[in-house]
Amino acid sequence: MIRINAADGTTTPETLIRVCRFMVAYWKKFKRDILIDMIGVRKHGHNEVDEPAFTQPLMYERIRAMKSLGEQYSVELIKQGVISQEEVDSIRKQINDHFEAEFEQLPNLFEDAEGSQGLYLIATNELNAELYPAERVIKTYKAQGVTVERGFRFLKDPMFFADSLFLNKPSRLMSLMMVMTLSLLVYSAAEFLLRKRLAEADETVPNQVGKPTRTPTLRRVFQVFEGIEVLTITQGESSQRLILNLHDEHRHLLRFMEPSVVNLYLGEDGCGT
Repeated sequence: MIRINAADGTTTPETLIRVCRFMVAYWKKFKRDILIDMIGVRKHGHNEVDEPAFTQPLMYERIRAMKSLGEQYSVELIKQGVISQEEVDSIRKQINDHFEAEFEQLPNLFEDAEGSQGLYLIATNELNAELYPAERVIKTYKAQGVTVERGFRFLKDPMFFADSLFLNKPSRLMSLMMVMTLSLLVYSAAEFLLRKRLAEADETVPNQVGKPTRTPTLRRVFQVFEGIEVLTITQGESSQRLILNLHDEHRHLLRFMEPSVVNLYLGEDGCGT
């Protein structure tokens, strides 16, 4: 940790630049975090009606007697012959003129903002207006918060370990991202089909708290199927495959899944073995 007292009036911009460069060099060499603990002052209150001198009169008497960093730095540069007082005054005038000009434009900005109220633009690459009318485009767009965006939150879940990628080459990172995106595509498609079949059959399944729902997440389905085990008993050339811990809740969910998934748990006869 590097501690800097920027409130004593002696810290210069060059000092801060040197400290930042040192921190970058330290991190590059040792691969360890480093912090700056900087002490500063707040010359004004939190807002226009907050007067800090009411509670800290002596402290703010000293603070307000301090020159700003710009004033301190310009005096030092003039002493060093780097810049003249006329140049300092010219720079300050340019800055003040810029702020004044921007401030004068504020009424126009407000008028432009008011004129744009009520407009909500959505662009799509689907040009078939009959297949995708405006109402469907808007509905699809607003649904992304519970479909697409939720899917990417799933990829960012700490349990998915997406933040612990021990890869350096861009090509390998891109390959892994492609695999993760394809996995999300399969996940979303399976969830969509399950919900579609539940809606078509007018059926429900229990959610995490036991309440009926027609829109379960596939993650919840994974949790329900945890603990199921396969026991294979072999006697000579014959073998028997048993599915353990398969209950009515699992059988109910399997009714709305693909035949390949059903066969995996129940066998081709649909009864389980």
